[in-house]
Amino acid sequence: MNKSKIKKILKKPMSIVNRIYTKYVYFRCPKKDIYDVDHLMELNDKVIVFAPHVDDETIGLGGTLLKYKEKLSEVYIVYITDGSGATTDLNEDELIKVRKNEAQTLKEIYGIRDIIYLDYKDSKVNYRDDKLIRDIKGVVEDLNPTIIYMPFLIDSHIDHYNTSIAVLKALENIDNIDKKNIKILCYQVNSPIMPELITNITALTKEQFENKKRVFRVFTSQWAMGFDVFILLDERQKIYYKKGVAAEVFVKADLDSLAKASKYLIENNYNPLDYVQLSGEFNLIKAFRNNKDKKKEFSRKVNEILFGEEGGSNKMSHLT
Repeated sequence: MNKSKIKKILKKPMSIVNRIYTKYVYFRCPKKDIYDVDHLMELNDKVIVFAPHVDDETIGLGGTLLKYKEKLSEVYIVYITDGSGATTDLNEDELIKVRKNEAQTLKEIYGIRDIIYLDYKDSKVNYRDDKLIRDIKGVVEDLNPTIIYMPFLIDSHIDHYNTSIAVLKALENIDNIDKKNIKILCYQVNSPIMPELITNITALTKEQFENKKRVFRVFTSQWAMGFDVFILLDERQKIYYKKGVAAEVFVKADLDSLAKASKYLIENNYNPLDYVQLSGEFNLIKAFRNNKDKKKEFSRKVNEILFGEEGGSNKMSHLT
């Protein structure tokens, strides 16, 4: 029996195991008394979403993007990579074309004003690349956004980590717009964010959540991804805010604090490859538990940098 047939047989049992495991994890994780819920949805928003790959925007904030569409907000998506690194039977050029077609479909679904492709090589994003920083800086200066979304710094994908640091470096170098008025929110992709770090929540109604789930059907090129696990985490995250049927979570912090946190991670050799990427039913538990103590310590220090001694002194949960 080949590997794909074995996975097909085991998929349903693993889904049940994952549901039990995540229910236990999220039930016992610490919660804050107050979260900011949907408070950033304004009619005059101009939003830039920095997404390393086509599908990251939907995993992390698909429901949020649907809400922005309802508010008629001006939203732009910047894709950092060419998307050539996905597991597929297509050759590289065909895959790039397919993923850009998927992005164009998202443009209609989310009501995106424009999509910008930077086309850096998939899995080769490097925050030390001066051209990348200049490209991001140019986009921000041209659009002058009120809100920026980027992946959270503590992520298990090398492109996500490097994208976030590059965005912060670009923002630090900007001097011709009022960057202090730009709100920065970090979204969750391949690595669950420790509960103590979460500041903002997008609560999803049943209709909004069903609409988000339908968007995942767009990603036909991503047949190796198990999007059901991201749907499951959205369901579990409603525990932070009792209203609605699901929730997306974010970390909101100012530029200076995020820049300091990124410098700490660099100086202390944070390596996304030390952790397991959440990508499907068969690695969900590993994504939560692999190197959990190391992740907890990095998260504790980042929490302290972003939110001060009081935030940093809270006992950091394992989320396991």
